[in-house]
Amino acid sequence: MDNPASIFVLKGKEFKFNKWSDLIGKVGGQVRGDKYRQDFEDFLEDHSIKHQLVNNMEQNIGKLRAGRIDYFAYGTYPILIKLKHKGLQGEIVPLDTPLYVGQFYFAFSSLSPFKKHLNAVNQKVIEYKNDGTIDKLIDKWLNQ
Repeated sequence: MDNPASIFVLKGKEFKFNKWSDLIGKVGGQVRGDKYRQDFEDFLEDHSIKHQLVNNMEQNIGKLRAGRIDYFAYGTYPILIKLKHKGLQGEIVPLDTPLYVGQFYFAFSSLSPFKKHLNAVNQKVIEYKNDGTIDKLIDKWLNQ
């Protein structure tokens, strides 16, 4: 299942973002300890992209609203849901082009009694993706 990450900005402060180099000269926010994909992490370091570290995502949202950062990057769906619950979905928006699209994974401990159900879980996820159930659930959580 696709798991996109997006660049989030204040509505009205959108900027052209088609490639990572479009972030050069901008200041981003990043939650301390969170990691992006390694190739993006390398890009940030190689190009000395400024990132202000915070302890939690709420601080990134506050800094963005206060104009102290230009953007923050994070998993698209969790932030859209958080913004919705805070009543900020019209104020903070993702840019059109995803930062990158990864895959969503389930993790089971090798000691978990549920490990034996891994194949069944994988089959259900494939079924729900193919029949549109996942898209309906995402739409429900983001637009209800």
